[in-house]
Amino acid sequence: MGEVTYPGARVRARRSSPRRLDVDTFVASVLIGGLLASVAVIVIGLLWLFARTHALPLDDALPPTDVLAFALGGIRRAATPDVGPRRLVYLGIGILMLTPYLRVLTSLLYFLAVRNWRYALFTSVVLLVLTYGML
Repeated sequence: MGEVTYPGARVRARRSSPRRLDVDTFVASVLIGGLLASVAVIVIGLLWLFARTHALPLDDALPPTDVLAFALGGIRRAATPDVGPRRLVYLGIGILMLTPYLRVLTSLLYFLAVRNWRYALFTSVVLLVLTYGML
């Protein structure tokens, strides 16, 4: 691109490379993808539950557990052959809970790929804190 002149200053505008993925766009796509996947799985589970019972009785008592055990348990139960509508709803909730964690993990991978060691270190600390909090 050319130069842009302002009164008293000349500033050269730069165009970023189209191949290089902007970290904000990358992180936003991870968050949006996780949210859309979660909503889709929850809606399918709720529609299936409503078609089966003509009501939405989601009054199950959840056992006390940590976030990671709940999310991974939902994924494990949904992978079994006897998948039901409630399991899909809980899987969607698990996906939603793991989305911020995945966002930080993908940010770390991005910073490592572009060799931005300072942000990779900061993101590693955030990832460790999130992992500790999930356990």
